[in-house]
Amino acid sequence: MTITERLIDHRILIVLDPATGTLIGAHEDRLTEILNGDQRIGVSPSNGVPLNPISLAAALPTQATLMAQVQALTAQFVAAQTATMEAVAARDAALERVAALEIAAEAATAARVGEVTNYQIRAALIGDGLFDAVNTYMLSLPPADLARQGWEYGNTFLRSSDFVVSLTPLLAQLLAITIEQASAKLDALFASASAVTG
Repeated sequence: MTITERLIDHRILIVLDPATGTLIGAHEDRLTEILNGDQRIGVSPSNGVPLNPISLAAALPTQATLMAQVQALTAQFVAAQTATMEAVAARDAALERVAALEIAAEAATAARVGEVTNYQIRAALIGDGLFDAVNTYMLSLPPADLARQGWEYGNTFLRSSDFVVSLTPLLAQLLAITIEQASAKLDALFASASAVTG
């Protein structure tokens, strides 16, 4: 097998004058690994090799260069911090808008008319031009169907009742609108029905 050496550590140690920061000395340390093929058989430290401080100083970055690097890194940090603060402010504003929308939705739900008389809902449907279609649909149901019985003989209609909610798909089909729009239309019908007197 062939004995070889491989450099595994290389350090340059420098000594600065504490008062002036001037480079006054330096030496180089090397750590060499001794191999027999792929097998390590030893490590050989070297004695410190003195270096010329003048030539080493020329290779080191100047104070101005280091300061420029520090200033660039500081500017990057400030920009990142500013961007983070702007993102947090935008997030907080969005959360406030969501909260306001939730409050408005709760207020709208609370203001939604919950109950109207049979007469009132029929008057609202007539006013909206929907009575004939709804009435035809109701009368097409079997006489024993509870929805038909409610339509013909019920005194009041509750907006939250299964019967009224079941009219949502019918309205969506009659008006060619979405289920969500039909639900809003039912709310509007109850609101206009609540204004009917007589």
